[in-house]
This record gives sequence, structure tokens and C-alpha cells, in this order.
Amino acid sequence: MKPGDIVNGVKKAMGLKKGEKIEVLSMIEIKSCRIELLNSITQEDVVKEGFPGWSTDDFISMICTHYNVTPDVEVNRIEFEYIF
Repeated sequence: MKPGDIVNGVKKAMGLKKGEKIEVLSMIEIKSCRIELLNSITQEDVVKEGFPGWSTDDFISMICTHYNVTPDVEVNRIEFEYIF
């Protein structure tokens, strides 16, 4: 994935059961894609992730618990805009 790519945002693409179909949510344009450390996330980033009111520590803890990783894990950060 690279800046300028246009892709479909979908609800679920993997693990579909027989007969299930991919539900397209919106076309999106990739603005940036890079690798960062999870623990470098900012408060602004947490809000962009959809968690207003959460601290960076709360967000990092949730990700670490959900994915069984440590705060110093490298993550793929993909920024995008919806195309309507």
C-alpha cells in the first residue's frame, strides 16, 4: 500500500463463512503508510482511531491486551480519507 492508492474499506474480509459476502463500507484513498512504535501514539492519534476521551495509556493497554503484544511493538500506521 502506498499514498495515492484507492481501496475499498470493508467490514470483514477474512474468515467469511460459506455464503457470506464482503460488505463494502466506502472507497478510501491512502494518504500515508509507515511503520511506527505503538507507544509513540499521540492523544490526537487516539482520537483519530475513534477513541475520544481515552488516554494514550488506555489505548496502548487495549491494543496490547487484544493482540498480546508489548507497547514497543512496531505497527503499520495507515492514514486515509474517505472518498464519497
